[in-house]
Amino acid sequence: MDLLDKMNRATFLGPEFLTWLWYRTETQGEIFSCPQMEGPFEIWFDDRLVVGSTMVNAQENFFKGGHPPTSLEARTALRLGKLATEARLRLVSGTKEWSFVLKAASMELSGVKIPGILSKEEDDRIYERLYLLEQVDSAMKGLFGQFLKLRVSETWNQTELPAIQAWVGGAEGTAPIEAPRPMSRRPAPMTETVVEESTETPRNEELPPWEDPVGGPVD
Repeated sequence: MDLLDKMNRATFLGPEFLTWLWYRTETQGEIFSCPQMEGPFEIWFDDRLVVGSTMVNAQENFFKGGHPPTSLEARTALRLGKLATEARLRLVSGTKEWSFVLKAASMELSGVKIPGILSKEEDDRIYERLYLLEQVDSAMKGLFGQFLKLRVSETWNQTELPAIQAWVGGAEGTAPIEAPRPMSRRPAPMTETVVEESTETPRNEELPPWEDPVGGPVD
């Protein structure tokens, strides 16, 4: 198996990571930590969420406005076996706040908005901007690394996966779905959630479809 085939077979890990992040923010809070960041930081989902599948010709659900992760439509999509494939996230560390869209399949950050730059000199402003961009990129890579270690551990199948499946199914005893706690910098939510559907690009038909959301072996 060449490198491209291995990469294609592992594209489900990004959507699994984003879905796991969704689960963690709703059941265990928004506080995270990793060596790449100085101290704990917050991550919360904003007003854009895409939920899809790796099945051939599968449809994607686009949710805009309000707080999509807590909407009935988004949770229903999860119960149908879909995973989070794209989301607008906010990362807050101390007085600094970043906003960006995470495209899960490629782990690409787009539309990044960085904290206000404090430097006065032009050269210093450039270096500060690059540093702030590197910070948010390193934070997400650090979280993804934590997820991968958990994903290949015995803990995944023994406790983490059953907990996620119970959360997806809304099983009795799991934490209720609640919007993240208010923050002074959070924009006022819109009153409506807009749901659109489109056809995602067909994947390689020679690869087995990812039919078991957030479960199954990692090659």
